[in-house]
Amino acid sequence: MRIILAPVGTRGDVQPLVALGKHLKKQKHEVVVAAPSNFREFVENADLEFRVGVGDYRTFMDALRTEPFLKVLARQIAEQHTCLLEASGDADAIVGCQLQVAGPSIAELRRIPYLNLHLSPVFIRSDDHPPVTVQSQKLGKSKNHAAWERRAKLWNRELKPSIDLERKRLGLKQITDAQDFVLHRGHLLLCSEPALGGLSNYSSIQVHQTGTLYETDGELPNEIIDFCKADDPPIFIGFGSMMFRPADELMRIFINAASKARQRVVLGLGWAKASQRWVPKNCLVVKDVPYHKLFPLVKAAIHHGGSGTVSTVALAGIPQAIVPHFADQFYWAERLYQLGIGSRPVSIKNLTEDRLAGMIRQIDSEEMFRAAKKLARSINPSRGIRETAKRIISVASRGGSNA
Repeated sequence: MRIILAPVGTRGDVQPLVALGKHLKKQKHEVVVAAPSNFREFVENADLEFRVGVGDYRTFMDALRTEPFLKVLARQIAEQHTCLLEASGDADAIVGCQLQVAGPSIAELRRIPYLNLHLSPVFIRSDDHPPVTVQSQKLGKSKNHAAWERRAKLWNRELKPSIDLERKRLGLKQITDAQDFVLHRGHLLLCSEPALGGLSNYSSIQVHQTGTLYETDGELPNEIIDFCKADDPPIFIGFGSMMFRPADELMRIFINAASKARQRVVLGLGWAKASQRWVPKNCLVVKDVPYHKLFPLVKAAIHHGGSGTVSTVALAGIPQAIVPHFADQFYWAERLYQLGIGSRPVSIKNLTEDRLAGMIRQIDSEEMFRAAKKLARSINPSRGIRETAKRIISVASRGGSNA
């Protein structure tokens, strides 16, 4: 089988599909990863074929600082279609993830199956939770329903014209609902950890929860291992690909908060570009390290709340606290707090060094540590990739379009 994996997003969206691609390749399938251009090296280092699925995603994230999300996404739709059309020749199936807008149309044109992977339950419409743009997770069913209705109208206004234009160019019919088309078209797989957040009342939307797509490869540099083992285990603090506050400002908040809480700390810079000249000896700055190897060496983690990071911390059996920025991060922040393995969240807009120090003190708790260890024992890290790959090959083998 020739499978096109087409994630659109940050490292947290691309890495799970790279892990899936390596598994599929071991099963002797031909795998192509059509991802944002800045992930070429990451994909090729995994020994997978890379094709450009869209331009550098750091540009997309930069634009979100000053422009509404849907307007930025609308400008990307034509490029997504052009890139995926070129990358998907001779494919037996296309597998999209998160903000893959072109996938359903290209699969329909090529008369092949489209599988739509979601990394969080909140991307699938339900009255049990609001859409990802809503920060409050306690609205109730009626208000959640109304929020999804409002969001559908907004998506139709901002995205439908661009989607219809691309479909017209491909000789395809117009769509009726942009939100439903992007999020719910094709075979839906929910690739998130059931122990953290399972399926709820999804009405007529058919979805199968397979589990988190955990990465298992990669090694930590000795410098990081030595730092973590040199004394009392440190706290990890890092916001991955999120860049919603100036990097130097966040570095000062991280370091000062750790000092106030009297903790050693590993600082994950992600995509941030901050000066490291004034980092004290009780702090170690890291970039692009395998979290599944790092988190078992720290005693707690504070992060942005991406689904992959949430699951990887949970698998390590340590407490975590979330500083949500946008999207499903607010959902995960509330879930961790309800499960007793995370502190009350503080949004990135409201983060101060005193508040961050308070979060560090909250998660440095024996009770929370025991709860995190108990939850970790319920996680089967191999299930997600195994079940997801099985579903993809089964669907691809049957062939046909999802139109």
